[in-house]
Amino acid sequence: MWASQRTASNSTEIKNLVVNALYTVRVAAVTSRGIGNWSDSKSITTIKGKVIPPPDIHIDSYDENSLSFTLTMDGDIKVNGYVVNLFWAFDTHKQEKRTLTFRGSSLTHKVGNLTAHTSYEISAWAKTDLGDSPLAFEHVMTRGVRPPAPSLKAKAINQTAVECTWTGPRNVVSGPE
Repeated sequence: MWASQRTASNSTEIKNLVVNALYTVRVAAVTSRGIGNWSDSKSITTIKGKVIPPPDIHIDSYDENSLSFTLTMDGDIKVNGYVVNLFWAFDTHKQEKRTLTFRGSSLTHKVGNLTAHTSYEISAWAKTDLGDSPLAFEHVMTRGVRPPAPSLKAKAINQTAVECTWTGPRNVVSGPE
């Protein structure tokens, strides 16, 4: 069964749910221009008297090109794994995202290949036998000086190919995405 619910804010309460049932929820913005991208789906099982807390995100360390974090859960809820999204923006027009999926109840992980002096948002939720936990958020800005953007030159070779060359700082990995 599928149902929709409208709200004028960025939160809502879904009521009259059946106990011990699995629900999958996702959201999208609806504007005068149409419907936006859908969020990741979240699943939750309604259990009377049980509340799943969000995980704790602890930033262990960070430097110019990496960060380490630990995920843990309070309480007696069995955790099967975690989903972690790492968000950042190189400019105001394009947000980037890396999704990491882990198994297990306690986790320490190091993320590498990051950009110096860039703000990163970590969002994480736990996957449990009762459903997905609420999201937890943490923010960190990597140390160092942000490298300048490369200068891109693109030339059409024919109807189906473009030749791309770029110049930029040395010792920085760059390439087309």
